[in-house]
Amino acid sequence: MTLRLWATLFLSFTLAACGDPKFMDKTKIDGSILRGSPVLRNDSLFGRTVYIAKNFSFDNSSPSLFRKFGLCSGVIIHERYILTAAHCTTNIMDSRVIFTNDVNQALTTSQIYQIQDFKVPDEYEQARLREIDRNVVPGPANRSNRYDLAIIKLYRPLEGAKTLPTYFKEPNTVLYMTQSKDAKMTANGYVAGYGRISEYNRFQDDPRFQQESFQNGPPPLNGTLTKAKLTLNMADFSNRVIQRSQRFSPGVCGGDSGAPLFIDRDGKDYLQAIAIATFKVKDEDPENTFNNCFGESLYLNLDYHKKWIYNSIGELENRKSNLPQLAQPQSI
Repeated sequence: MTLRLWATLFLSFTLAACGDPKFMDKTKIDGSILRGSPVLRNDSLFGRTVYIAKNFSFDNSSPSLFRKFGLCSGVIIHERYILTAAHCTTNIMDSRVIFTNDVNQALTTSQIYQIQDFKVPDEYEQARLREIDRNVVPGPANRSNRYDLAIIKLYRPLEGAKTLPTYFKEPNTVLYMTQSKDAKMTANGYVAGYGRISEYNRFQDDPRFQQESFQNGPPPLNGTLTKAKLTLNMADFSNRVIQRSQRFSPGVCGGDSGAPLFIDRDGKDYLQAIAIATFKVKDEDPENTFNNCFGESLYLNLDYHKKWIYNSIGELENRKSNLPQLAQPQSI
């Protein structure tokens, strides 16, 4: 592994998902990632995330067309390495990484990247097997949530990935954000992902789309990189998994697994966590008006995984790929 890649890896960690359906306050309309603002080219978050298209198939004669069933989000930590959730690696050989802020726009083959290799923590695999064997229902307290992390390695470097601001931190060092347990102290940050933009199961139930007219039809329910501002308690960063209520506050939704949460740390955007799950509030939705995103969300705190990330990239750099590179299309 080259000195440059090790240095970039270290430096990359800091960057300069019910009640009355009629109740919709302003944060639900304007503040949520479900209703958030698209990430534009002049945004500090532009060029730091990727769309992961699962069960991918590509029409080589028409590069702007591709089929995808299921999606995840991911965050760039190096020009060839992506962080996402471990559960997003199902059917990884049929997935592609797409580097764009909107997959609903025409794509070129140069924006689509094949995955060469990946790695998930052994603890995640062990926990998931125990949960399956014991028929454990998925929930916020599941042990597997504490390790729901994956590193994806690409065959070729991402073209145009934003240079990450430099900040050096040894992987064994106790980090600043985990030291404060004062519940009164808060931190501002942003979450950005490609997932659903509505917490309603049916598009036509969403008040925003009822009130607006769209000349070319309603906007796509996912695929556009969207961000929202979050305010978190500093004490939350002492936990391995950060749990948030998003019933009436900004949150994430289906397709945002792996979406990065950046925290403002001394005036710079610090990669603190990734989104891993949303859960519906129990007995909150008798008529099924809302989907799971109108409930609780979980974020995996990356402060506890830096040593694993560092060591895993070293392993991926030195081992041969387990995944064959496909011949078509040649530019991918």
